[in-house]
This record gives sequence, C-alpha cells and structure tokens, in this order.
Amino acid sequence: MTAVNNRPLSVRTGESRDELFHNEDWSGFQALPSLPFEPGRWILKVRAALDYHVAIEGTRYSLPFRLANELTNIKITPTTVHISYGGRIVATHMRKDNSGHKVPNPKHMPVAHRHAAMTRLTGMKSYVREIGPSAEKLIDLHFRTGKNPAKTAKNAISLRSLTDQYPSERVEAACERAITVGKHSAKTVQGILASGLEKMDEGSSDSDEPPEPQANVRGALYFASLLQTKCGGDGNV
Repeated sequence: MTAVNNRPLSVRTGESRDELFHNEDWSGFQALPSLPFEPGRWILKVRAALDYHVAIEGTRYSLPFRLANELTNIKITPTTVHISYGGRIVATHMRKDNSGHKVPNPKHMPVAHRHAAMTRLTGMKSYVREIGPSAEKLIDLHFRTGKNPAKTAKNAISLRSLTDQYPSERVEAACERAITVGKHSAKTVQGILASGLEKMDEGSSDSDEPPEPQANVRGALYFASLLQTKCGGDGNV
C-alpha cells in the first residue's frame, strides 16, 4: 500500500497520492477532541424551580438564575449533566446520582445570594460539593479548627478555583491526602497537586517494620563474631 501511495500519478506529473493528500487535504483536518465521546439521553421540557435548580434523578442542579421557572432540556451522560435552553447549553455539572443534594455553581447565583451563602458553613460546603466528599470534609475541618468563617470562605473559593487547572478527581484525591496529613487548607491541596503527591499510595509511606537483612550490610552480629574469633572464642576482650 505504501508503494502505491508513493507512486507518481500520470495525471499529476511528479506527484503521488501521498503528496496530494499532504498538500491538499491535510490542512483541512482537525485534532480529535480532548475528551472521548460519551453517549447520552435527553429529558425534555424540565421546568426550573424558582431557586434556579432542576431536579434530575434525585439530585438538583443549578442553572443561571435568570432562567428560573423556564422550560429546559437536559442531556445526561455517564459522567455529566448538560442543561440547555433556547438551543444552547447554559450549564454543565458533574453527575451525582441520587445524592439528595443540590449541586450549585456560584456563578449561577445572584450576587446577593452568593455573598449570603458564603457566610454559612453549609454554603461553603455546598460551594465545593461538586468536587467530592473529601473537599466538603476539608472545608468542614478548616471551619471547625479555625473558627474563622471569612478564612474558610476564602479557602472554599481557592479550592473550587483549582478545578480550573486540574480535573476534579485529582483535586478530590489531594483533599483526601491533605486530611490524612492533618493540613486543612487549599494551599496544602495546591502543593500536593503541584507535586503529584495525590497519586501516592498509602503503602508507599515509610514502614515501621525493620528492613530485610542484606548480604552486603554488616551489622552488630557480624562484628561480634569477629571479636569472638580474635579472642580465641572465650569472649574476653
């Protein structure tokens, strides 16, 4: 096949099929999407509630507050929920099956609601809920140990912003590791992500068990036997 593609064509003197492809067709090709295609199903004409959330399979997802009480169409894939209105997608969330919780996006809230939500622990935890349970737990621990709502709100905002740089799964794993080492801050989570430490297994840490003996390592028993040999086996030095 390579020989055929490289053979000059009679209708195009000096040009082969391969050369024609690269000279004329190649520039029209685009890169494949960064994410693989996911099959999905549609739920049509779902009316948004007055609190700008739509209920899908036991979980309530937010959409821009201006669309409260409007009819929307929902596309559900194995990992995401897409909310569309007027023929365009207006909100996308990670799918949370039967969680019984709201999945809000603070950008969907009116400014007054956003500020009010971040003055309460429940609002702060809700802000990072889409990342995962470890993110919620980290914010909860930060609030209970520091007793400073303003600082906890700032950490929640910083934690959520990390999902703009890293996948939510990595941020969630980094939160879990930060909790394990007893550091309950977004700065610690960011450091873990930057170093890739969220991928380390628990078993990779130092073990309390003594190392296995090695043939090239000389310990106390070796030198005691030498000493005993030099002293004629009586053990007196």
